[in-house]
Amino acid sequence: MTSPIDLNRLGESSSPYLLQHKDNPVHWQPWDDAALAAARELNRPILLSVGYATCHWCHVMARECFEDPRIAAQMNADFVCIKVDREQRPDIDAVYQGAAQALVGHGGWPLTVFLTPDLEPFHAGTYFPPTDRHELPALPRLLAALTHSWSTRQTEIRHNAVQLTDAIRSRHVAEAASELPPPEPVGAMAMWMHEYDAEHGGFGPVPKFPQPPVLSMMLELSLLTGRTKALDAVHHTLAAMTAGGIFDHIGGGFHRYSTDAEWLVPHFEKMLYDNAQLLGLYARAQVNRPHPAYLRVIRDTVAWLQAEMRDADTGLFYAAQDADADHREGIFHTWTLDELKQALSAEDLALFVRSYGISEAGNFEGRNIPYRRMGEEPGPDEERLAAIRRTLNTARGQRTRPETDTKLLTDWNALTIAGLAEAGRRLDVPEWLAMAADNARTLLDTMVDADGRVLHCQSKGQREHERFADDAAQLAWALLMLYQTTGQAQWLAEAERIAERMFADFMIEGGALAMTPAGAAVPLQRPVPVFDNVAPSANGMAARLCVALYGLSSDERWRARAEGIFRGLASHLAHAPGSVPMLTLARLGLATGTPHLQLKGDDDGALARIFWSGMHPLLTLGYPDSGPAGASLCAGTNCQPPVSDAPALLATLAGWRETLASTLNQAGPVRIG
Repeated sequence: MTSPIDLNRLGESSSPYLLQHKDNPVHWQPWDDAALAAARELNRPILLSVGYATCHWCHVMARECFEDPRIAAQMNADFVCIKVDREQRPDIDAVYQGAAQALVGHGGWPLTVFLTPDLEPFHAGTYFPPTDRHELPALPRLLAALTHSWSTRQTEIRHNAVQLTDAIRSRHVAEAASELPPPEPVGAMAMWMHEYDAEHGGFGPVPKFPQPPVLSMMLELSLLTGRTKALDAVHHTLAAMTAGGIFDHIGGGFHRYSTDAEWLVPHFEKMLYDNAQLLGLYARAQVNRPHPAYLRVIRDTVAWLQAEMRDADTGLFYAAQDADADHREGIFHTWTLDELKQALSAEDLALFVRSYGISEAGNFEGRNIPYRRMGEEPGPDEERLAAIRRTLNTARGQRTRPETDTKLLTDWNALTIAGLAEAGRRLDVPEWLAMAADNARTLLDTMVDADGRVLHCQSKGQREHERFADDAAQLAWALLMLYQTTGQAQWLAEAERIAERMFADFMIEGGALAMTPAGAAVPLQRPVPVFDNVAPSANGMAARLCVALYGLSSDERWRARAEGIFRGLASHLAHAPGSVPMLTLARLGLATGTPHLQLKGDDDGALARIFWSGMHPLLTLGYPDSGPAGASLCAGTNCQPPVSDAPALLATLAGWRETLASTLNQAGPVRIG
């Protein structure tokens, strides 16, 4: 009788990534009870491979190793081989990324981890080549060595794996602080200013990621404290990104990261989570320091989302676009001079070459990544350049397109809802606000049950049943943003409903949130999402949500929940506030009295327009059912007298910022409340 692990079982998966591997000669298994039971019954180690559908090096390792019959035969004979889509199962990815960090000091994708049948890791890495190169061992040689070790030193391997697992678990067990850590806004900014590239913009070494949570924190804190150097650093970075090749000047949307300091040569993937967050961030930057390039990238990014990333049936947005087409990275997005000559008139070609840094030699493997010169002011040819870009986008559309990962992820779509709502409100584009509201209704109808439980993923028409705190936190925050941008109370009620369920299901001892609900089948441990990486963590967003809800409602439950998260993650807030940007902003919001602006009787929307046409960090906008007409600035339960005209509201907001800046710029940690 044929065992399940004698066949490749990925063909019935709903994951685009797993389906890419369904025809490999490797007997890939999904992460399920049958595969895990087979490993235990056979006493065979597990080769766990984690990746995602638009991962360039995942494709490379698949072509070089997993499609090679000889390597596949070696894998099939000695291991139970399991494939996991990290976007579909972020919990499994989080657990074993932590293991890779402990074993070899780094993680990434493709993630390759070798496990005992009890799911304890004993060896890890990322990409492995078919032959020794790049100072990496060949996969066949590694497989042979691990197979030999398993057959001759299994007891030792199991013992070491247990010890490693215990060490990993202990690293994640932190005793909750008895007191709330004080806010550290100046320290949080200083951490990143130390990493600031004053020449090219951005923070940290190559590769350079956009880091929307960091830039959002820096923008808000620099405005609150009056730190102009930090504010200049944010705008320098945003402007550099609009000029460089990390932005797709032809089709719109930002690529995943830059491989160089100048933001010129990107890794050509486009991820929904990056673009979703950058919409709101650039909208805030635009109302702070208007710049034509900010407007252009916002509008072009929304156009790309609508044209290439929107699911026709649901209106929701797909997860990502690949870096590769025809097995070559960047071939879709780059140009030779001859290709441009075929697409453009001589006059248009001359203008485009001059404006976008085009040369015969190119700037990427003999081809050209279009880019703009940093700091270049818009000239009289901008409308004509826009028409040229449209022409080239049409011409580019005739090429083989990169694959699109068509999964619909709740947390990433929630980020998009928030970004569209904020950009639509700040830039006065009602269509974007309406799109955000439509997508929120779709998520509420299809991915949230009657008790407020939020599902993570739907793909190929199937809804998966996994639930993660990130989905609930991001969706609740997006609904709160819709409430603030529309004034419609239904969105606030839905945000509260989802948040209530989130704390019931995900809160652990100490007050923070785990990634998975109680009782979920997770290997080794329930991960606790702490750090804001490319997207905000569930705990960071949940804390901001609770602080805002407490300000709007004065309901002590929200304050207690925010304080629980701060206590549970106190060591991170105290020792590395810059690594937890959303937690840092939330802690400051609570310490300053959960400031909010109550707006009532603003029938013509004039006061709301004042609010959205400027940056007012930490302030939440609420629409109370009762109370005096006008705009009242509140902190805690104390509200200033309402004002009813634009000059008075502007003066009130400016006075509040000046008072707060004076407090925040005192020496040492901020101790407000």
